[in-house]
Amino acid sequence: MAADDGDHARAAALQRAFEDHPDLQDPRLVRIQDDEAFARTASLFEGLSVDRTAIVLGRDGQAADGSSEALTRAFEQVLLRVRPRGVVLFEGSAVALACGRVAVRFGVPPIHCGAGAREGDAVTDARGTRRATDALADLLCTADAEASRTLVAEGVPAERVHCVGNLLIDALQFAVRESVG
Repeated sequence: MAADDGDHARAAALQRAFEDHPDLQDPRLVRIQDDEAFARTASLFEGLSVDRTAIVLGRDGQAADGSSEALTRAFEQVLLRVRPRGVVLFEGSAVALACGRVAVRFGVPPIHCGAGAREGDAVTDARGTRRATDALADLLCTADAEASRTLVAEGVPAERVHCVGNLLIDALQFAVRESVG
């Protein structure tokens, strides 16, 4: 999983979902920057051994065009070392797109969580980056039926689109259960 600052809660929810699938065991969280965002969501990762499996690239993930050389070289090394069966990309940031492109070059299928999200004007960078990330992903995971319909209307084969719900809500529900229980 390649996560930037806003994706840690989603990554925690996804890792919890992986616990029920033995074929998806031992996921690795690849963090772009070593900052405070992970510390703020650390309680969501309790019991998931993220301290053991997290990989921190320590790079500037803010490249607007998604082509930061240092980021892509660092992620290439992760792919060579870990040899994953897939790379989960969150949302449609420039960082996700850059990591997705590296994964494709290495023959690792990208999985886009947050696929089909379309906001604002068609010419905005965020929307263009989301569309590009959707286009390179082998599997597109959407948060709602509208996003799924959007992808199919754009020509994505329906068998590549899966509505998985809102991972942020899943993480919130887990946090509430843990704080009450």
